Amino acid sequence: MKDLVIIGAGPAGLSAALNAAHLKLDTLLIESSAAGGLPLQNYPWKEIDSYLGMCGMPGKELAEKMVSQIPDSIEIRENEPALEVKKLKTGFKVRTTKGTYTAKTVIIAIGVMGQPRSIGVEGEGLEGVCTAIEDLDEFKGKKVAVIGGGDTAVEYAVNLSRAGAKTWLMHRRDSFRATGSNVKELSNTKTKILFNSEVKKLSGTKRVEKITYVNNKTGKEQTLKMDYVFKCIGNIPSKDFLEKTGIQMDNGHPVVKPDLGASIPGIYLAGDITKDLMKISQAVAEGNRALLSAYTYLKSPYWAEKK
Repeated sequence: MKDLVIIGAGPAGLSAALNAAHLKLDTLLIESSAAGGLPLQNYPWKEIDSYLGMCGMPGKELAEKMVSQIPDSIEIRENEPALEVKKLKTGFKVRTTKGTYTAKTVIIAIGVMGQPRSIGVEGEGLEGVCTAIEDLDEFKGKKVAVIGGGDTAVEYAVNLSRAGAKTWLMHRRDSFRATGSNVKELSNTKTKILFNSEVKKLSGTKRVEKITYVNNKTGKEQTLKMDYVFKCIGNIPSKDFLEKTGIQMDNGHPVVKPDLGASIPGIYLAGDITKDLMKISQAVAEGNRALLSAYTYLKSPYWAEKK
């Protein structure tokens, strides 16, 4: 059993992980996409203008610096969405798309957008099954399937195709939900569009190698060789994940104690999920505070304030 499982590897989760390493806690850090959080996933090329000492730095560079600072003693498991946190008699069980872990404490730092939805098919945990693009150049000449029909899916397909990837866009409906401008951009690429297509299975040894899908109108099943698969089917809101965990909510937001503890002893919250200032600096501070609270819960150090 781990001392701590941290769910979310954005600024808050990474801050908690760094301090967990300094305090020698046996820690696992789980991230649903790529470690780095919103600075990497939502604005990798946008310059950071409100974080002391890092002004003018692109989001991707800031995220990479944060990730690189985490010591090797902390295992980071990327592209592994957490599905459930369940209270045990002693500690907690954390179930993900790739496995189940137990820990004495849990820090939840998944942000307000929550976690990417699971397709719910065999092989979803294979390497190469992703939810975010870090570097488009990585996909040049690769076979890539994008699953979804909204703006994110269409934008991913457009940019991957333009970057030189052999791109397929699979959508279970017969028309896109994306905006007209994005659909028009898509029509100017070489993306192969597969409407009424539902994924049945992803297969491979360690990495994804094939995708099997079925046409929900004709029932015809086909398999394509694939190097990468992107899931763009929306997010499970943080609210849903927290309610499933059993955390006390108020008006759709988690009730957070002054020490960042949730209503369930041993679970702590940090970052945008607390709905405070929603700034990188705030997330980093809350990650540290949540970790110190978890450490106090575990070790009852002499220096901890008694109330």
